[in-house]
Amino acid sequence: RSKPLQTLLGLGIVVLAGVADDKIALTASVGKDLTSKIKAGDIIKHLSEQLGGKGGGKPDFAQGGATDVAGLPGVLAALPNWLAERLA
Repeated sequence: RSKPLQTLLGLGIVVLAGVADDKIALTASVGKDLTSKIKAGDIIKHLSEQLGGKGGGKPDFAQGGATDVAGLPGVLAALPNWLAERLA
């Protein structure tokens, strides 16, 4: 967990996804100024449930895992609209 990144985030959201050995690793970080509107744990839960996995965490940082590697590009492509709906 990178404290400097979280300090720099402010009003930002970072979502990372990586694939290794047919498994997806997911991480999300949400700036403290946004956690009243969207929580990192909710982002990871949203992503991982669509990809056959699970995850969660704190309002500002969360992790998860999943197995539907083929579905990852589509799920990530839809994420900006999902986030925009929650931040509106």
